[in-house]
Amino acid sequence: MSGVPAGSMSTGEVGHQFARLDTLRDAGFPVPEFFCVPASEFDRALDGLSGALPPRSAVPGAQWCGFAASALAGAVPDGALAARLLAGFDELTRGGAGSGGGTVAVRAFAVPGPDGAAEDSAGDPFAGLSDSFLYVRRDGLLEAVARCWASAFKAEAVRYREFRGLDPAAARVAVGVQRMVPGGRSFVAFTRDPRDGARRHVIAAAHGIGEGVVQEKADVDHFFVDPGTGRVEAEVVTKDRMVGPPADGGEGPRTVRVPDELRVPPVLTGEQAGEVADLVARVEVLFGCPQDIEGTITPDGAVHLVQARPLAAPPERAREARAEHRWPRARVAAALPALAWRAAGHRRATVRFLRWWDALMADVRGPAARPLAEYTPDELITLYRWVWAEASVRWGVTLANGVYGLLLMRAATALPRRWAGAGPEVLPGLLCGGPENRSLAAARAALVLAERAAGAPALKAALLADDLGGRTDEEHLRAVWDDVAAGRHGAFLAASARAYLRRCGDRAVHDLKLDEPTPRQRPWMTAAVLRPLVRQGATAAASRAAEAREAAGARRRLRESCPGPAKRAVLRVLLGMMRWSVPAACPPGEQDAAAADGTLRGLGSCGGTVRGRAKVVLDPRVPPGDCAGRILVARETDPGWLALMIAASGPVVERGTLLSHTAVTGRLLGVPTAVAVGGAVARIPDGAWIELDGRSGTVRILGAPAGAAG
Repeated sequence: MSGVPAGSMSTGEVGHQFARLDTLRDAGFPVPEFFCVPASEFDRALDGLSGALPPRSAVPGAQWCGFAASALAGAVPDGALAARLLAGFDELTRGGAGSGGGTVAVRAFAVPGPDGAAEDSAGDPFAGLSDSFLYVRRDGLLEAVARCWASAFKAEAVRYREFRGLDPAAARVAVGVQRMVPGGRSFVAFTRDPRDGARRHVIAAAHGIGEGVVQEKADVDHFFVDPGTGRVEAEVVTKDRMVGPPADGGEGPRTVRVPDELRVPPVLTGEQAGEVADLVARVEVLFGCPQDIEGTITPDGAVHLVQARPLAAPPERAREARAEHRWPRARVAAALPALAWRAAGHRRATVRFLRWWDALMADVRGPAARPLAEYTPDELITLYRWVWAEASVRWGVTLANGVYGLLLMRAATALPRRWAGAGPEVLPGLLCGGPENRSLAAARAALVLAERAAGAPALKAALLADDLGGRTDEEHLRAVWDDVAAGRHGAFLAASARAYLRRCGDRAVHDLKLDEPTPRQRPWMTAAVLRPLVRQGATAAASRAAEAREAAGARRRLRESCPGPAKRAVLRVLLGMMRWSVPAACPPGEQDAAAADGTLRGLGSCGGTVRGRAKVVLDPRVPPGDCAGRILVARETDPGWLALMIAASGPVVERGTLLSHTAVTGRLLGVPTAVAVGGAVARIPDGAWIELDGRSGTVRILGAPAGAAG
């Protein structure tokens, strides 16, 4: 078919990748059938274009490569080569069925040139700069081969070779044509842990084809297999996306939604992960070094290996590199005092940073500042660059804050377990009390303003009115706020409202997005925050009392389980420091595990138990009244969700930690709260009866949504 028969593929003819696949095939490994177009055909195609290309010495190398890429893209094989390619295609796809039947993958890989550089070699395993085309039909085969040839000189490959100090014009590629198998699941497996070189098999698996894993277009489960014991550990996420075959009449793979029944269960069972691990371990033995292997699994459970390459560096070399950079103990000991001094001064540095930021914002957005709406585009750009030029030299404080916060979180989670036999559920109550951080201060400021609004009968009636007089809800809230700002409900209330906007006017839905409006720009948004608070009769005093009760109960439980006063003192210091640290997001699905009874588990963040109907919210621009008396279920929250959280009986979110916005606000409001409940949005139907235990972090589904069948 190709002029390179099976078993005789040399690296110089087809490159490292296809030569290894040929070795795997000869050794009996399950490799989908393929054939190669050797680099000599690439050379002939390029030589045939010599009259259409300028001499290499006449133009810069990168420019010459651009001419060559354009010319090769049009050099579609013809004559005898085209006939052999089409005959090879027919043989590969004979009897093809399923999602990949009748199509092939066409892949280009660089082969060693005069400089010896080649893709997927032991010394350069991750170049990966040549093109691949999947689900190629017969009528597109010849064009795909030409496009693979052209990828030898594409801009990314040229820049990479120049970075390596190589001649970009000396590149050569071979092209492989491989049968597409109808893979329903795919994986990338490392025979050693790529993070530290440890002897541990790591498997990243997703539904669909391997492009989803390699190009991060699919949601991926991870499996860790101990080669000594066979033990399998899994990190499973809720899977929304996968990459599959093209739509009817389409070309190339496409990203699609994972079927509902496959979103929550792991992509591989423990037994299947063990089988994949055993298979790739045999590949490592065959090649004599750690491997990075791609494979796919067909619906009948058969595993097919489609690529294999060496890891970036053998574990032995990785350990040597770490040893070369490992500080001697004496140097570590000598550095500790300076590190401790910096850590001790971090709180002061944080205070200085926040004071600087507040002063900057007062200059830019304070009452005396020129309204941003009056700026020209050029002035806005200049202002933006100036602000971030000032911020950039101080931003290291925020980065250090995150590091310290994570370290403190780990210590404050581990020590109660060691000293008191208590898990993370003990932390929420212990974090209550103490000085307010900015999130708590903003929420309590809203409570104070709501109390004052409730004390004005006309304003209270307007906020809670059911009859809007034919106006939309936004129009009504806008009119209410205009009355407040104009002093029609009293000068003191108007001044309180202006003070709230100055302090908290940037707290809004998606407030980290520069293009999202904030209450500072649309003040009437604050009325939506006040309405549920006024309806509930919420007060700052009641909030503080609820927080104090939770804190007292947590301290009592700690004294009972940890009688040592010195240990409790250490924990109090750690927890006090944690309140200063910034929130750290938990990866989605980190706690994505359900018991046999369907209970979802996460991190309890505020004690108490509540039952009610779930309100699943993906976009917080829903009226707060829709959440009244319901248990809010979301992927995550930010300060803009405050109105919804206030109205709800308690929040359940997929992301977050004990220091995240949801956890802090839940403790402030004194409502049961659970964070890091993986799969909550997918597994909890909107309107279903659920029970939320904010101490243990569990959510039980008690009944179907109202009106649901069965």
